[in-house]
Amino acid sequence: MPAARPHIFSGIKIGFTYTIIGVIALEFLVQTGGVGKMVAAAYFRFQTDTLYAGIIFIMILSMVFNVAIGELQRRIR
Repeated sequence: MPAARPHIFSGIKIGFTYTIIGVIALEFLVQTGGVGKMVAAAYFRFQTDTLYAGIIFIMILSMVFNVAIGELQRRIR
């Protein structure tokens, strides 16, 4: 199990990234709510400030999660 730990954490990081992409893309297409709907509405209304704010929020969320998983991995090691 200890030898598999790096692969497990890498899988968690990649899985979360794909999950975020899937959720945001689905919100963008279906427009039921959330950040994806905000980004889609800003895109169609040419509101670049809101569009980039949503994109930056998504990027920050992904980076925070990756840093948190890296910290967890470092503490377990």
